[in-house]
Amino acid sequence: MKTERISIAVPFRAQATPKGARAAREIVCRTAMPADVRVAPADAMVPAVVSRAWDFKPEAARTYYGFDGDLWLRVPDTSSNDEVLSVERAVADLASGRGYLGTMANPFLRVGERNVPMYKFVEAKPLEDLRLRVLESEDSARALPNAVRLAEDLLLCEDGFCYRRSVGPYVEVVGAEGMRLVSGEFEPPRSAVYQPFCIARLEEAAEWGATVSDLFDGTLDGDVSILDRSFLPVHDAMSVALCVGDPSYGGWIAETSEGRDAEVLLSSDAALRGMARLRGVEVATLLAGHKDRTEWPLGVEPPTPEEIVGAVDATRHHFEHHMDGFGEIRGSQLGSSYRALFERRMEATLARFDMCERGRLLPDAPHPELAIPEGPRP
Repeated sequence: MKTERISIAVPFRAQATPKGARAAREIVCRTAMPADVRVAPADAMVPAVVSRAWDFKPEAARTYYGFDGDLWLRVPDTSSNDEVLSVERAVADLASGRGYLGTMANPFLRVGERNVPMYKFVEAKPLEDLRLRVLESEDSARALPNAVRLAEDLLLCEDGFCYRRSVGPYVEVVGAEGMRLVSGEFEPPRSAVYQPFCIARLEEAAEWGATVSDLFDGTLDGDVSILDRSFLPVHDAMSVALCVGDPSYGGWIAETSEGRDAEVLLSSDAALRGMARLRGVEVATLLAGHKDRTEWPLGVEPPTPEEIVGAVDATRHHFEHHMDGFGEIRGSQLGSSYRALFERRMEATLARFDMCERGRLLPDAPHPELAIPEGPRP
């Protein structure tokens, strides 16, 4: 396939002591990464899905294009007459290290363990240009591989526009009210309230809604036309796992595991490591992100099916078997309260994972016993 060699400015963080300073500090640096970005013929971009969703422009249709087995969206640029980012502008923005790519935040701000603020990226300099007395560490070894994978999600097209790989539109089962269409963009959906289903599984979403609520009427708020199903991505297992492994639950696990016995600590470690693996970060970053609601890295190595199942099972195991014991050593009902809240929130999500996703990921794996939730659900 035809490619074009471009330069992409990639930020990374260094812990260093500048000359004239006494203490080390965190410094944002940048490097120029060469990338061979694919170039698609104009006639190869096939309209595959057209949607009208509640969260997009009112009454406006959004077209997802099919190419090489995936869905792609044109990168928006409201400063252009076409409202689409041109190839020429995209190449320039990526090389210069602008804070934006078209009218969306430059995705390469998020290739490190922690995302880089836009203003720091714009001001960043190459590490070799800095006058440093001591360089303690730097994380380019993590940021650059993520950047390489993220560059694979970009497409330069001979129609003159820049495209980015998309998860496509998806539906949320919102209870008795039915389903609503969401205009998905570039990251797997996740919700602690509604059940997201990829558009390829619209019929399954309706079946699930009827399973969990007798009042479910199956109507869809929004309109979608699937023109070519061969390009539709399936990301439901990851979406459900991200919901179960929400960092807020990680914070609860960490809070109630401190000072506990070895068995509890091993269980806690397995759950937290599983959550962190889903997002491609270290456990410390996961727990810090729980507090500051960080955006997670892009371009990370996708977890394997075994890792997805393992993260869900480890989290469920810890809440089922080790949260109540916190009260025995602290005289507090906090652990029991956390367990009850987790079970109430995640009952339907865990049931769906076992019924719909586990067997698809690991066909030969045993299925834990879990009752189908009854009554209406949010």
